[in-house]
Amino acid sequence: MIKQATTPVSDSAIAATPKTIKVIISGGFSAVYRDVLPDFERSTGIKVETGSGASEGTGPKTIRYQLANGTKADVVILSREGLQNLIKDGRIRAGSEAGLATAPLAAALAQTRHRH
Repeated sequence: MIKQATTPVSDSAIAATPKTIKVIISGGFSAVYRDVLPDFERSTGIKVETGSGASEGTGPKTIRYQLANGTKADVVILSREGLQNLIKDGRIRAGSEAGLATAPLAAALAQTRHRH
């Protein structure tokens, strides 16, 4: 449940609110992100610039590569494994992470019969 803040917000806090933030997101979260983004922008007045990349790997399309090569971001949304690598790299502030989803997934091979 989300509760509305009851403490008045000071003028200095309002002045410190960014007009625009930059988010880099991996594909696994993009559908939900696209759904909530318009409401976030409308309710906060903050414009969001969105970039994307893979959570893991070493190629130029990964979030890790982008951040290592000068791409700026205020928020990154990616897998926990990718996040841990960015924390180790010093690109993400340790302790700033928040869990967004859990997905108890599994894969298995079906039992097959070999017919001759």
